[in-house]
Amino acid sequence: MLLSWHDRLLLAITPEQLVLRHAKAGWRPQFADIALTVDTAATPGWQALLPQLEQLLHSRQWQRPVLSVVLSNRLARYQLLPWSDELHGAAEWLALARHSYRQVFGELAAGWRYRLSGSGYGRPVLACAIDEALLAGLQGICERLAIRLQLVQPYLMVAFNLWRKQLNVQDGGLLLAEPGLLSLASFRQGSWQSLLFETLPAGQPGAASLALHRMLLQLEQAQLPSELATFTPGHAIAPTRPSPRLRALQLPDDAGRPGAALAACYGMAASGGGR
Repeated sequence: MLLSWHDRLLLAITPEQLVLRHAKAGWRPQFADIALTVDTAATPGWQALLPQLEQLLHSRQWQRPVLSVVLSNRLARYQLLPWSDELHGAAEWLALARHSYRQVFGELAAGWRYRLSGSGYGRPVLACAIDEALLAGLQGICERLAIRLQLVQPYLMVAFNLWRKQLNVQDGGLLLAEPGLLSLASFRQGSWQSLLFETLPAGQPGAASLALHRMLLQLEQAQLPSELATFTPGHAIAPTRPSPRLRALQLPDDAGRPGAALAACYGMAASGGGR
């Protein structure tokens, strides 16, 4: 491992909590974790988080800090765009995404930033939208505190990139649990097939299993994945009918890798951890 003269800051953001993982500069990463639960009753949504985040980052002395951020899937909005031979280039696909989101969300979609991820020619394109004001707020904090903002990604993409080689993208799926939300992405013949999301009420044992059952019932029989790779810290998933095989994913030991470290950071947030 190369010597790093930068403190790496890994930040997981949920609507109610910030989890900060600090990898100190040096030959080997030495992690220190901080969890901060924010009262969002007066100011619902992510707006209450930014002042607390700035105070948290300002309260410490960092060495040439670099920040990477993973956002809860509750702070992102996803759509699958069907392939079209009539579209040419990124600008036309981006225009289609904006139009599709406005049809669903109305004028709210005008204030979002969009990112697209394709699986190849002829296959659906995954679109993700994040509130532009949230991204601008993070950038503003980093500029004021002389922190380099390296990466902002939603949890679904962090998890997909981390475990991509372990996923059955021909006939499988990825199941993720986090505070308040269960996310299911299914794949078919190497491309995205469907995206489903279900609310997870707090303090209800078995809620994740019931939510998964509702998700699977929404899929046609031909769309049911044969296997689900699952990362659901804090939630036991019981087999359901219809029932794909369930295979639990584990965080890799090499937490020095950015993807693994980000997923580990969000894993703490997903289990209410960091303490």
